[in-house]
Amino acid sequence: MSNSAYKILLVDDDHQMREMLTEFLKSMGHDVYEYADAQEAYEFVVKDMINQETIEDRLDLLVTDLKMPNMNGIELIQNLKRKIPDVPAILITAHGSIDSAIEATRQGVFAYIVKPFQLSEFEMQVNRAVEHGRLKRENQ
Repeated sequence: MSNSAYKILLVDDDHQMREMLTEFLKSMGHDVYEYADAQEAYEFVVKDMINQETIEDRLDLLVTDLKMPNMNGIELIQNLKRKIPDVPAILITAHGSIDSAIEATRQGVFAYIVKPFQLSEFEMQVNRAVEHGRLKRENQ
């Protein structure tokens, strides 16, 4: 696995979960852009990140909650993949269901993680997702 810092967009309306995951990801050395609102996160990516000049400045990973007001996690993934098709996404949810897991898979979600989860499992999925995204970019 690469030791470089990943640029991770973290979107969760649960303040405690967002804070805990942000601290964990930052302790791993990653740059975390955290949002409670999916629409605000989407606008940040479209206005700020996509205008970057080099691919290295772009997003490495999206981590999003499923159930949020205004725009849910799957809608956020759909919208972002129209702009950045190769960004891997991890969907986390306290409301896991077969239907939402199937829909997440259809939308190209790299990992579907049901809360509560172990941080070691989360860390492994983050590393796998980022490496997967980098390999996809290299193959294009």
